[in-house]
Amino acid sequence: MRKFLGIALIILGIIVLGLYFGAGHLMRKMTDISFLDDLDATDLEANNQVAIINDYESVSNVTVMDAYIKLNEVSTEYVIGQIVIPEVNINLPVSRGTNYNNLLLGATTMRSDQVMGEGHYPLAGHNMSRKNLLFHGIDSLPDGTDIYLTNKVDVYRYKVIDRIEIAETDFSWLENDIADHYDKPTMCILTCTLPYRSKVRVIVLATLEEVTPYEGGIKIEN
Repeated sequence: MRKFLGIALIILGIIVLGLYFGAGHLMRKMTDISFLDDLDATDLEANNQVAIINDYESVSNVTVMDAYIKLNEVSTEYVIGQIVIPEVNINLPVSRGTNYNNLLLGATTMRSDQVMGEGHYPLAGHNMSRKNLLFHGIDSLPDGTDIYLTNKVDVYRYKVIDRIEIAETDFSWLENDIADHYDKPTMCILTCTLPYRSKVRVIVLATLEEVTPYEGGIKIEN
């Protein structure tokens, strides 16, 4: 019996160590967006023309283990831009189409016809429990927080104006006419909640404040 318990404890220790170091590897992999340096505005626009099918059910809870298992399957072929939120250290790719693959990479578009800086630009993302992974901390952004979007042609600076809890079946916040209520272009980020409540989603809503040429990068306002 003692021998069995000893072996079990050794195996458990190996598993725990594997998870610990695996999580570290996952964080390095999922926060590495250096591949964006190899994509220019023409590449991003070409990716933006790819036909997509949105899978809104994929905007559900995902664990660090889920992400680790699928790590090597994540594709970057649908990347169309970049989102930066300095307030919570978010710097992620934006991919065309909401599906399991794209959500593990960063933000995803939710309509096939949406255009940065025009109308309403809805994005989806995973709100992870682990700090510095994907959209961790997004649901606590204060009003006035800057959100930067770019397609490497222009940089669009949005400012957070509200956070709203909605039912998981409420898709009204995807519609382009949302912007009509604010008399300026808008964007939102839809994520799950923490602690996870499967029937609830959080919308972070922001309005467009400024458009500037990309010219080599995003210039963060102080």
